[in-house]
Amino acid sequence: NEGLVEEKKKEWTVGDIKDEWRRFCLDLSPRVLFCCGEIIELLIRSDVARYCEFRTVSRVLTVLKDKLEPVPCSRADVFGSKIVSLIEKRLMMKFLQFAADFENHPQEYEGHKESTFLEFLKFKKLTPNLQHFVQHAIAMVDDSAKTEQGLSKTKKFLQSLGRYGNTAFLFPLYGTGELSQAFARMSAVFGGVYCLMETATHLLADADNKCCGIVTSKGQTINCKYLVAESSYLPQSFTKRISSGKISRGIYITDASISPSSDEDLSLLNFICKNNSSRSVTVLEMPPSACVCPKNLYVVYLTRVSDSDDPEGDLQEVRERLFAPSDCAATEETRPNILWSMHFTLNDWSSVEITDQAVENVLVSSEGGDAEIDLDKCVPEAKRLFHQVCPDEEFLPTPPNPEDIIHVDDTESPVATGGSSEFENGEETSEGNKDIETNSTETPDEENKIEENQDAPQATRSEVEGECNSEKSEVGEEKAGEKCEALSQDNES
Repeated sequence: NEGLVEEKKKEWTVGDIKDEWRRFCLDLSPRVLFCCGEIIELLIRSDVARYCEFRTVSRVLTVLKDKLEPVPCSRADVFGSKIVSLIEKRLMMKFLQFAADFENHPQEYEGHKESTFLEFLKFKKLTPNLQHFVQHAIAMVDDSAKTEQGLSKTKKFLQSLGRYGNTAFLFPLYGTGELSQAFARMSAVFGGVYCLMETATHLLADADNKCCGIVTSKGQTINCKYLVAESSYLPQSFTKRISSGKISRGIYITDASISPSSDEDLSLLNFICKNNSSRSVTVLEMPPSACVCPKNLYVVYLTRVSDSDDPEGDLQEVRERLFAPSDCAATEETRPNILWSMHFTLNDWSSVEITDQAVENVLVSSEGGDAEIDLDKCVPEAKRLFHQVCPDEEFLPTPPNPEDIIHVDDTESPVATGGSSEFENGEETSEGNKDIETNSTETPDEENKIEENQDAPQATRSEVEGECNSEKSEVGEEKAGEKCEALSQDNES
């Protein structure tokens, strides 16, 4: 390694970060997507994926024996790992093969449905290291999770593994907010209208207690047949929140990765807290290649289920373990420095219901805020709301190519149908078109009729010119010429 000069780490200032503020895309509710999850299948089927770009979560980390270690997930990872012995490799591969198809082998877990997942792993004779990998890094469940829940989450992870490379997760470039923008773009292509920089302030109801419209913050009235609204937009008497938990979140901007490597890895870590192992912290580290921050910086998201209003205290153990203290000299510390941080609490209102006091045809959606790492929970809710409005329609089918769609303006439709009562329905119009096509090859008598019809406009034109000549003697040349020209144009049209 002689001759290699280590690149000096840039010292960032408040001014430097402010100058680069346009390069930051920070999520208040960051999510990753399972490669075989419902949201990915929906993006592909509906063709919304054409408006998004993704990158893989290139590594899953865990804290083992007070060290950050990569989790061996695939067959290649398991057999290439140096922290797993040869016997452990065989045990782990055998268990992962069973978990990927556990529903077809009920005899192996029937007697353990009421047991915890950890007890089941011990029954399978997995070593403490393997128990840690499977429970906390692959299934990502706490000690209270039952056997079937742990197996289901393990299976979901394994099914997603390998679909888009050696990973189970994808992340949308520029942040999770790009997904909602992608659906908005698809909606706009097919006629959806979005009113920006305004919101709904009033709900209008008719005498039958049905919602007939809303009033916007700019005073505009918009009529509607249905109103679909997130629960915070509606009166409190209209909704009932079923879930009432809290989520502590933290957003850090750092000058290095929590586990430096030669590549810009997008990392996922399920951190088990010593003070309360039942409430782990999900750590998601974004490199510059995720298009959420400038070069040489990282964005780190921390999420934890909380029972208090102290998000900074909830996340303090992770902060002390993974990041350098603020009063430490840069030369004495190898851990990343936190250049900027923000802590906040979100209410978990991911489950809501409409009450009997609400007006009819008002549908409510949840406010989100749950602690899940993915968005699969949103798909069944969106499907339910859609079928309440359009019960006989398919939910987000594969759309036609926008370039193949022909839009007909309403003002053009009378011209297209001839504007005559003779062609009021489509069948008569098509029959008329057939007659026009066959007239070109009909008998000579019919051809003579066509020629006579073609001569008719000429005779009419001569009559008009005659009228114009007689007008000249009465009203003068200038005015008569104008009238002659107008009559000729009317006849031609």
